[in-house]
Amino acid sequence: MRYPTLIMSLLLTALLPLAATAGKAPQKATLTGKVLNGSRDNQPVAGQEVVLYTLINGKEVNAPRPKTMTDGSGRFVFRNLDIGETLAYYPLTYYGGVEYSGKLVKADSSRSQLESDIILYESTSSDSAITSEMHHVIVEPGNGGVLKVTELYLFSNRGNYTFAGQFPIPNAKEKFVVLQVQVPEEATEVKYGGDLMSCCAVINGNEIIDTMPFKPGRRQIFLSYVLPYSGTSLAFSRPLYHPVKAFDLFFTDPIRLQAFRVQRAGSPEATAVDNRTERVQFNGKDYNHFTVRSLDKGSRFELAFAGLPEAPRDYRWLAPVVLIALIMFVFAARRKCAPGKPNGRRQDLRSAIQKRRELIEEILALDHRYEAGEIEPASYTARREKLMDAVLQVDDYLSSLSSEAKGSTGHETG
Repeated sequence: MRYPTLIMSLLLTALLPLAATAGKAPQKATLTGKVLNGSRDNQPVAGQEVVLYTLINGKEVNAPRPKTMTDGSGRFVFRNLDIGETLAYYPLTYYGGVEYSGKLVKADSSRSQLESDIILYESTSSDSAITSEMHHVIVEPGNGGVLKVTELYLFSNRGNYTFAGQFPIPNAKEKFVVLQVQVPEEATEVKYGGDLMSCCAVINGNEIIDTMPFKPGRRQIFLSYVLPYSGTSLAFSRPLYHPVKAFDLFFTDPIRLQAFRVQRAGSPEATAVDNRTERVQFNGKDYNHFTVRSLDKGSRFELAFAGLPEAPRDYRWLAPVVLIALIMFVFAARRKCAPGKPNGRRQDLRSAIQKRRELIEEILALDHRYEAGEIEPASYTARREKLMDAVLQVDDYLSSLSSEAKGSTGHETG
């Protein structure tokens, strides 16, 4: 009877460590996946190098990255990976000079077996599958005779090939034009974002070019810029480098859409499009909405706005002219005033000239503050107009003094 008891004791002693470790979380993880060719019905890709990237708290670790090769079935494995709440991994490979990655997976205490496949594609130089699904343009009046414009492009590659570009960019080594958009030539403060990254964006004049190969899927491009104008109207035209399924224009009052014309590819003339609008609201604002569909690649659209807030008149260019005129006037007045004959007119002339000089100096100082951004356009315009009116009044007075001097001179010599 003692032997069964001894055997049971030995079994319990052997099983206790196993029971103690059964509740513990695994210390290492394994990541597996396959590399598949999406251009060839997801056939496995054998002999493909795969690199594993590690992230801690969302940031990539610069430590040496493990590498492996896919087997005959396109499968790859990474073993003995650390586990932690802040750790995550994703596999990456290069194919045809384009990088493809699998999904990001977290290696936390709840799982030790991770999976992440990589789907890659053959490359093509044909853009037949590239379309602008949506092109939104939002226009709002700014301060000082400018329009604030925001644009959103939603491009799609509906094919099963990666579009790598058709032609190279001059002076940009080994970079090809993949997506291309344009802003008006007069645009300033141009900014871009979305999926358009600084590493792959090339600015060529008023064109913004994306050189990143376009894999099957979607890509967004954001643009914003300031468009100056004079008067109360503005017109500009733009080429379409890609077909557009839906073009939507949003603009706030008092802006009016005067005309929208489309010049189709190969057509010598632009055709007017019905420019009726509807009222919509978003972000707490009321907008006028205009839409047109199915714009072909190679077409060109023309926009004409009216009813813009009148741009403040800029008198800064007058300052040098007025100053030169003042110098010439003073020089001429001095020559006409005979020395040694003090009188009331001469004193009045000097006072008027001094007053005019002070006004000009005040205008120049105001211009300097305006250029430095220290004064609002509306205040600047109102103050400058008052100063210019004062200058004109002094000029009228100086002219009257000059006429009196001429009349007196003629009487005395006669």
